[in-house]
This record gives sequence, structure tokens and C-alpha cells, in this order.
Amino acid sequence: MIFLINMPFFLKKSRINKCKYESIMFTSQLNSMDPGVASEKKKLVEAEISKTLNQVREDIGSNCNKELPPSNGPLIMATCGSKGSATNLS
Repeated sequence: MIFLINMPFFLKKSRINKCKYESIMFTSQLNSMDPGVASEKKKLVEAEISKTLNQVREDIGSNCNKELPPSNGPLIMATCGSKGSATNLS
């Protein structure tokens, strides 16, 4: 959680707000949509939210990569290519 704190506040807040906005907009329009259209729109909204959250996870992993000590086991595995990646550090 400390690495999330080190991300610029406006960046975290804007991404969180983007996910909230997408969810609220979809929910507010749901009752007026045809079920087929709602299903497709739901897939698009889920993809957009997933993309945003994946970006946040990548940013946190990058921060972890920068801030963890070189002797950290998971960091060693991620940087040498043995197991995982910087994204897995988050």
C-alpha cells in the first residue's frame, strides 16, 4: 500500500474517478437500454474499467520496482526473468 501512496495523488484520483464514472453512467442508462444493447455496453464498460485498473497495477508495480531494496526476493525474480514481472510486484 505504501507504493500506492507514492503515486501522484491526482493520477490515482483521476483513474479511480474514471472507473466510478463509467460504472455510474452505465448503471444510470441500464433501464432505458434494450437487453442486447445493455449486454454489449456492459462488456465495453467492463473492458474500459479493466484497462484502467490494469494501468494502475502496472504503475504500482513500476513504483515497487523502483523503491524495493535490491535484496528483495520477488524483485530479484522479476528483474532476472526467473519468475513474474514488475506487474506481479504490485
